[in-house]
Amino acid sequence: MPPEPFAPIGDVENPMKASDLMTLGTASVRLDTPLAEVLRVMIDHRIHSVPVIDREGRLLGMVSDADFFTVNEPLVASLLGLGREERAQRLQALKACDAMRRDPPCVEAGLSLDEAVRILIDSQEPRAPV
Repeated sequence: MPPEPFAPIGDVENPMKASDLMTLGTASVRLDTPLAEVLRVMIDHRIHSVPVIDREGRLLGMVSDADFFTVNEPLVASLLGLGREERAQRLQALKACDAMRRDPPCVEAGLSLDEAVRILIDSQEPRAPV
């Protein structure tokens, strides 16, 4: 008999929580961070998305590597056909706010992993800040 599609993760007495899998000290950027720097942060930290925060540290959105190709097609189109220097200048002029997805799903650290996975599935997002 195949397992239930959303069987509890962890043992019954001590189910895993979102905090058990979260990455601590993840990088973040501000609304006015140039996209060139956003890309550098993702590469340097080996992450696929980065939270965009305000001065008080509140989450405003997320920029992911996929956003450069799927969410923001005009952004990609504006970079195609440009020389290296022009592309670098354009990425410096564009900011995180130009590419971010606003109001991403968030997961509370104390949520069970089952509940966290359900939020990701319902939002059709592969990751969420905790």
